[in-house]
Amino acid sequence: MHALIVGEQGVGKSTLIARVRQGLSRTEAGLETVREAALAGDRGAPVYIYRVGEPRSRSDRNLAAYVRQGGREVFPRVFDRFAGFLEEDASKGSLIVLDELGFLESASPRFCDAVLRVLDGPVPVIAAVKPADTPFLRAVRGHRNGRVFRIDRENRYALAETVLAFLREQ
Repeated sequence: MHALIVGEQGVGKSTLIARVRQGLSRTEAGLETVREAALAGDRGAPVYIYRVGEPRSRSDRNLAAYVRQGGREVFPRVFDRFAGFLEEDASKGSLIVLDELGFLESASPRFCDAVLRVLDGPVPVIAAVKPADTPFLRAVRGHRNGRVFRIDRENRYALAETVLAFLREQ
């Protein structure tokens, strides 16, 4: 079973995942998505994707999107590339981290398929999942091997122990 951490932006999904990861002694694989601050006159806030455990260097090879008020510019080829990394790395760890899954990924059917195949697999996954209503995110949240943990500002500290206990059982 997989731990799917579902909550609104800024509620603490990534922080909770970091706390749980610290409490586990597992080899990790997977992907992390980071939204940076937008610069004045910029195209929006850049969103980068990284492989877990690798250095974080920003380049066009991992620039997944720009997000701005009223729109976004998504680069599906970057998500396609990282789908390959996810498939390659899925068997290398004893925990797969997917931080975070949102609406941008829907631009890449290959990426969406790779995530769903990982969820079909035997290696436990901890994923931050936005509550947005897209076919991909509904499929993730409703996956038969997943258990949804809803996070909000009131439960975000206590929830870490619950998720940690759940993953230790897996």
